[in-house]
Amino acid sequence: MVKFDLEADRERVMHGGPWMLFDHYLIVRPWSPEFVASATKVDSTIVWIRFPGFGVMFYDESVLLTIASAIGKPVKVELNTLNMTRGRFARVCVEINLEEPVVGRFFLNGVWYNVEYEGLHLLCSSCGCYGHVLRNCPHAARSESMATGVGEKETTEQPPRVPTHSEGSAAQTGEKSDPHVKGGIAPDPHGDWMIVKRRNQKHNFGKPQGRNEVEERRFGDRNTSFFHAQTLARRRRNKIQGLFLPDGSWHTDPGVLKTEAVRFYRELFSIDNEQESLDMHTGVPPGLGVEAQLALTAPVTKEEVRRAVMSMKSYKAPGPDGFQPFFFKQYWPIVGDELWRTVKDAFRLGFSEVSLLETQMVLIPKVDHPVSLKEFRPISLCNVAWKVISKVLVARLRPFLQDVIGPFQGSFIPRRRTRDHSIIAQEAFHFVRKEGSGVGSLAVKIDLEKAYDRVRWDFLESTLV
Repeated sequence: MVKFDLEADRERVMHGGPWMLFDHYLIVRPWSPEFVASATKVDSTIVWIRFPGFGVMFYDESVLLTIASAIGKPVKVELNTLNMTRGRFARVCVEINLEEPVVGRFFLNGVWYNVEYEGLHLLCSSCGCYGHVLRNCPHAARSESMATGVGEKETTEQPPRVPTHSEGSAAQTGEKSDPHVKGGIAPDPHGDWMIVKRRNQKHNFGKPQGRNEVEERRFGDRNTSFFHAQTLARRRRNKIQGLFLPDGSWHTDPGVLKTEAVRFYRELFSIDNEQESLDMHTGVPPGLGVEAQLALTAPVTKEEVRRAVMSMKSYKAPGPDGFQPFFFKQYWPIVGDELWRTVKDAFRLGFSEVSLLETQMVLIPKVDHPVSLKEFRPISLCNVAWKVISKVLVARLRPFLQDVIGPFQGSFIPRRRTRDHSIIAQEAFHFVRKEGSGVGSLAVKIDLEKAYDRVRWDFLESTLV
């Protein structure tokens, strides 16, 4: 019996499983006054199952949960499967009844797929029941007599079948076939998982009769789960399944996640309390010559805009306007003059259309399985016109950057490399380790948090003006 001080910890333990200790499942249930340890019978448990060799086109949450419903009560799909980071097998968590034989395989689109159970070591490969192995199976003698023949016993009953997307979304099972055991046992019945094959535990997920499978493979299926799983796979992989909130609670509700994301990034990008400005200029700052000033303030030419457009990758993610650089490249003779006029007016008069500055923020995971908003990198998707303005400005500034930026800045400057600073840091640590004097040395690493997330305008003005 375990007592929790926090409700969030209790909910995570109750619903965050399945949990395993020494490669065996730990069944977690809420306590009740009627609980008696000696009389309690465990008749169900949550386990991980695998579908080895399963096609990645079926790696969709709705498809996998539908298939898992024929095996037990579906709970969730593993994140590696949803993100398609593992292609050898699909992994789903289900709740199974330990008093009934497990499902050994299922039939989908003309192919039989095996079902592997992780952590169920006392699983009989003959009858498919949990609690004993083959040598202790009470039905072993009967199974051996049934398996002496060649092939399978003919039966007129149809195997159970689950409808496809076009026939309905609920998983249904028909009548079971002959209950005799099929020959063929997993080679290692005591491994990390087990394959159990029983003829009366097959499930058919086949497609409706009369379909032309050859034409379907060539031209695609436009109204079945196969087609929808294929088109929605990327969306499912990029979907945020759940996050930990600042109070430590785990939430999967889309409304809660949306509210938390807005709060987090509004706080991140908001202006802090006003602080006293620091004097950034201890001496005479470097300045630009007359030639550089004339080059930076010259009117924007159409050729500058064209070079900026052609230097972009054609299929970069679009901004709020929905246009990719490919559109401006392909139809430059038509839209070139209008884009040039917009950029030229922005340099000369400022932004007359505020909509050009609108961005669409996308969250890119920093780790394989992010569980908090701090593990996402916010990327702003800008309109192409704004990107062109930035590229023109950068192209004009690049030749003069090394004249106005000190030698200690090693990144983003032509003919300067960050690796040079890494070599200097290694030499400094080497000096500290080899120093023989009694006076100690100290190395300080400064982490500029949010250095690239946001820059305040007052800081830029005090630094550059």
